[in-house]
Amino acid sequence: MILFYMMAALFCSFLLSAVIVKAAERMQIWWHYVDKEAYFKAVEREGHYYVANIPRPSFYQTTQTDHFISEFCDFLQTYTVLIPSMAGNCVAIFLFYRNKLRKPIEELAQTSKRIAENHLDFNIVYKAPPTA
Repeated sequence: MILFYMMAALFCSFLLSAVIVKAAERMQIWWHYVDKEAYFKAVEREGHYYVANIPRPSFYQTTQTDHFISEFCDFLQTYTVLIPSMAGNCVAIFLFYRNKLRKPIEELAQTSKRIAENHLDFNIVYKAPPTA
């Protein structure tokens, strides 16, 4: 059952990561600092499949806001796969604990408390919830 929770969490985190990375890629702050005429001439001269190597503008060439947005987009592109997958796994483990482990552990805690108090005349009856 935990595999189901983990697979669902990884699938959802993968989709979320893909959306966030695509959104970060579309925030092309560097485009404001590129010589567009030279870029389009190079693409026209080299063909449609030409990939231009555009150097990143330095901190001194950009505004503080553009630099922050650019760095934040780089952070998102780098760590977005890791952060949602870790958060998704934590949520999956929490849900598995809440739905499958909490009640049996509570029963064991109550039973061990009775044993510690030397009340040994009892039966343990636990009905597991139906599995899906």
